[in-house]
Amino acid sequence: MKTYRIGTLMMVGTLILGASARAQIVPELINYQGKLMDGTNLYNGLVDMSFRLYNVPTGGAPAYESSDTVAVVDGLYSAQIGAGDVMGNFFNVLMSTQTWIEVVIDGVPIEPRERLVSVGYALYAARLPNHAVTAGMIAPGAVQSSKIADDAVEGHHIQASAISNIHLAAQSVTAANVAPNTFWETTGNADTTPGTHFIGTTDDQPFEIRVNNERVLRIDNPFTMPNITIGEPNNHINPLAGSATISGGGGLGGGHPNRVTDSYGTIGGGAGNLAGDDAGSVFSAEYATVGGGRENTAGATAATVGGGQDNRANEAHTTVGGGHNNRAAGLYATVGGGHDNEAASEGSTVGGGWANLADADFGTVAGGANNAAGEYGAVGGGQMNTAGSEFTTVAGGYENNAFSAYASVGGGSGNFAGGEGATIGGGYTNRADGLNAVVGGGQNNTASEAFSTVSGGGVNEASGMLSTVGGGGANRASQLGATVAGGGDNIAGALYATVGGGGENRATRHATTVGGGIGNRAIETYATVGGGEGNIAAENYAMVGGGQENTASNSHAFVGGGGNNRALGVYAAITGGRQNTASGAHATIGGGELNDASTNLTTISGGRFNRAYGFGSTVGGGSTNKAGGIFATIAGGRDNETYDNHAAIGGGLRNRAGFYGIIPGGLDNAATNYSFAAGRRAKAIHTGSFVWADSQDADIEGGGSDSVTFRCFGGVRFTSGRSDIHEPHTVAWTPGSAMWIFTSDRNMKEGFMPVDGRKVLEKVAALPITEWNFKGYEQRHIGPMAQDFHAAFPLAGSNDTAINGLHLDGVALAAIQGLYSEIRDQKSEVGKLQAENAELKQKNGELETRLERLEALLDGRVQ
Repeated sequence: MKTYRIGTLMMVGTLILGASARAQIVPELINYQGKLMDGTNLYNGLVDMSFRLYNVPTGGAPAYESSDTVAVVDGLYSAQIGAGDVMGNFFNVLMSTQTWIEVVIDGVPIEPRERLVSVGYALYAARLPNHAVTAGMIAPGAVQSSKIADDAVEGHHIQASAISNIHLAAQSVTAANVAPNTFWETTGNADTTPGTHFIGTTDDQPFEIRVNNERVLRIDNPFTMPNITIGEPNNHINPLAGSATISGGGGLGGGHPNRVTDSYGTIGGGAGNLAGDDAGSVFSAEYATVGGGRENTAGATAATVGGGQDNRANEAHTTVGGGHNNRAAGLYATVGGGHDNEAASEGSTVGGGWANLADADFGTVAGGANNAAGEYGAVGGGQMNTAGSEFTTVAGGYENNAFSAYASVGGGSGNFAGGEGATIGGGYTNRADGLNAVVGGGQNNTASEAFSTVSGGGVNEASGMLSTVGGGGANRASQLGATVAGGGDNIAGALYATVGGGGENRATRHATTVGGGIGNRAIETYATVGGGEGNIAAENYAMVGGGQENTASNSHAFVGGGGNNRALGVYAAITGGRQNTASGAHATIGGGELNDASTNLTTISGGRFNRAYGFGSTVGGGSTNKAGGIFATIAGGRDNETYDNHAAIGGGLRNRAGFYGIIPGGLDNAATNYSFAAGRRAKAIHTGSFVWADSQDADIEGGGSDSVTFRCFGGVRFTSGRSDIHEPHTVAWTPGSAMWIFTSDRNMKEGFMPVDGRKVLEKVAALPITEWNFKGYEQRHIGPMAQDFHAAFPLAGSNDTAINGLHLDGVALAAIQGLYSEIRDQKSEVGKLQAENAELKQKNGELETRLERLEALLDGRVQ
């Protein structure tokens, strides 16, 4: 379609100027009319039409664009600019006095652009900026209070400093006339409301802070994407960019300003730095960052320069940390610092140093000079090092070479990692020629087979697959899986044999181990010597932990250490000590001196001159103890002896325990046949007897079989209860007493209630009392049954199968008191009867006297 236009610009609506202009509804649009031809014919139909506003007549990036579908009739059309925003802020663009319009029809820009003339700036007039109308433009007296509506003049209508004290009548403004939080005080405000009270602008204008009348901070908000500019006044953020930041810096006198040309760009400080590509569009190098320094450029999306001078990060996501004249020119490339370094390929890295070049994808040179890294290779530093194959690494040093894939040299000099995946940590003239072989360091070491390792030392050789030499000198690990950890002149000469260190040690059979020491031998399969001197593990699975001249000479025998110990039995074990012998199978000696465990399953924990010669017997320690019965036990002491099966002595002196007898300790005690004796000279010689003797120097025997006997010159005492709550309850039999004494202190009792003794007496009188004996015993007793007693007196602590003795005594005493009360009442009644009888006797005597007198009188008359 061949098109041209004849266009005019006009405002839609009428602008009303004056104090009430803001109260009117002003259509904030620009009407654009034109004529559209299709060749020589007038065009009819719908077209997609866009309007772009530029601040330059040609080139550059649009500051604003709106779009709409427009109807064309007989070639004529009418459209509104500002009705369909695509990008930018329409009114921010109109604030500029240099604005050009470009029309795009169906995606085709129409040349040339047209400059926006006075008609379009009517919208600008509707949004007069501050200070547009000055006091000199208003005649004196033109504005009076009667002409100003209430609340028509607000703070933003009054020019700063336009009103001073001389313009105000005395007392015309008081605290009551000023609303709280309508201005900011230098001492701070209180009771503020976020969103309502703030420092800043309410129109589309930047906010600035000045010091010494020079701008030090600028905040603007284009497209609701705030920019922050701090530092030298000439520091500059592209007004079309958003969310950009300059935190400070800038050259003295404005000669070297910092600039951000693209959205989301950041400059921390320094001078002459650029964040963005300055290519017109604010979206071509977003998120660029320069931390500081001088004349640095972060010129691509998400590129970063931390600082330094004359550094460039010119591809997306590249980084230069600092230094001088460094370049990060490959996607995701990084230069940490240094001088004249370049990371020129994707993902490549130069950490620092001088004149280093990482020009293969993902290659890395950390620093140093004259180093070379292949694809995915890495050189950490040093000089004249070569990582010459893919994924190889040379950490540093001088003239080191990693020549097979995945090979590594950590440092040192003259090292050669020639096997695939081989590693040399450092040192001098070491070689790792086997697949995944390792030499940690040292000098003249060789790891020549697959997965072999020499950790360090000198003149060591790991020549078997999976073999290892940890260090030392002149050591050899010569078979599959063999290991020499260190030391000198050691040999691990069999499959999976191991020498931990020391000197002149030999592990010469399959899976044998010598931990260290000197002159030790592990000479049978799976045998072990931990260390020491001159020790021998001479049978399968035998072990000597250390010490001197110890021998484990049977299968699974063990000597932990000490000197001249012998584990001669199968599974025999001696932990340590001197000149001990464990000759029984599974015999054990913990330590001590000259102890002998001579029978199977015997155990001596320690001590001196002890013997365990009964099957499964045990001596815990002490001296000259003898455990001679099957599974007999002596825990310790001296000169104690068990002479029969399962006897036990805890310790003490000169104690003797026979068949199943137990003596915990003491002196000169004897126990046998399931008996127990303790103390001094206690003799439990009767079957199942228990005898405990105090310190008196005299024998005491039990009272017979299955009896308990105590000799306690100081008496017997039992206590119960918690002494932290109250005094404990005590039952005691003290010397000289004939009965048990029980605690019955009033202060330890509570909950007192009176007892009706007569009622208790009635219950006792009704309680069945019989004579009986316990089953299986002939001794006869008299007393109640627990069931009958519990039914009559259901007290706590009693039940229907037992009677609490204290309850029995209390019931008896209460019944006695009831009986005493009845006897006392009967005595009182008898006294009354006796008095009445005496009175009757007296009266009867008097009557007899009178009768006698009457009879005498009668007799006298008769005569």
